[in-house]
Amino acid sequence: MFTSQVITKMISSLHPSTLAIRRARTEDAALLMQMHQRLSADTLYQRYHIERIPSHDEFRQLCAPDGESGRSYLALLPGSKPHIVALATYVINPELPIVAEIALLVADDYQGIGIGRKLMDHLVDEARRQNIRFFDGYIKNTNRAMIHLLRSSGKLTEIHYDPVSVEMRVELGVQQPHYSWYV
Repeated sequence: MFTSQVITKMISSLHPSTLAIRRARTEDAALLMQMHQRLSADTLYQRYHIERIPSHDEFRQLCAPDGESGRSYLALLPGSKPHIVALATYVINPELPIVAEIALLVADDYQGIGIGRKLMDHLVDEARRQNIRFFDGYIKNTNRAMIHLLRSSGKLTEIHYDPVSVEMRVELGVQQPHYSWYV
């Protein structure tokens, strides 16, 4: 069997419950760099609003939040060799510590199978333990999956549009009525 066939079979049988989710550590910076190097230009653009790969120092900083300023989590494939497939972070607003800015990134081959939802649920639980009441998202208006994910994580309290992005604030722990349409 060709390597691509094995990978395709493995991905199609992957269930989010089989992933390990853990806090990011500074030694994960090199693995995050490897994951980013495999991402499509569109995925990078949707996450960073430009097509870019952060520097190694940025990854080290991202992997080492002190807990008081935010959290970063990784989703890893099961197995002995670490393979990161997703990254989820929130950064607490120092001027308003009940608010945190959220960001998620799921590798192209693993999108659409529930990994983002699993990470979002994990972030919401962790944020609530830290007494964070709101998540803010700054999302490309073409990133419908992330818009839907953030919307479904709480009650939408604010939304602002510009020609290329959507700014949203959701209140955690308060469910939004479910709609069949996106923003």
